[in-house]
Amino acid sequence: MNLEADLDHGVYLRLLTPDDAGRRAQFLQKNAAFLTPFMPPLDARLFEVKTQQALLTQFSQEQTQGLRYPWGIFSQNNDLIGWVNLNNVVRGAFYSADIGYMMDGEWTRKGIMTRAVDAVVRMAFERIGLHRVQAAIMPGNYASIGVITRNRFVFIGLAREYLYINGQWQDHQLYARINPQWTPV
Repeated sequence: MNLEADLDHGVYLRLLTPDDAGRRAQFLQKNAAFLTPFMPPLDARLFEVKTQQALLTQFSQEQTQGLRYPWGIFSQNNDLIGWVNLNNVVRGAFYSADIGYMMDGEWTRKGIMTRAVDAVVRMAFERIGLHRVQAAIMPGNYASIGVITRNRFVFIGLAREYLYINGQWQDHQLYARINPQWTPV
């Protein structure tokens, strides 16, 4: 199953592996201040290559089991400039996953994340066999809301104190996109 995509201008999407640990640690170090308003408190260990290697090893195992799909967004120079994850993949009666993503601050507002989310949702529906992809976004995160709405996600409600972000419980707007042509894979 091919789970890679070209996103234009040499930027591409592929599943992350433990070999990307250094790139991921470097990405978090570089973007810590930019991402702080949108993330759980960042433990300093997340900036260590060995911590990222352990996480990416776990993610690879979960991907093999069909539980998580962690894609990296790479520049034409093979620098990690962002990622899109399908998390909490559930099959059975649900066939759903949560989508989460982040972008290097220098690469925002170029349409790359919109194209990356589109590619991941298409793979979720066409190759992984999901019926629904959901997103949770803080109400003031207009860039992220734009990415989701440009990808035809629909607002489904507000979850009060949904996630612990930047040191406090934050409300999140919930969005979903349904695969109308869903058939079991």
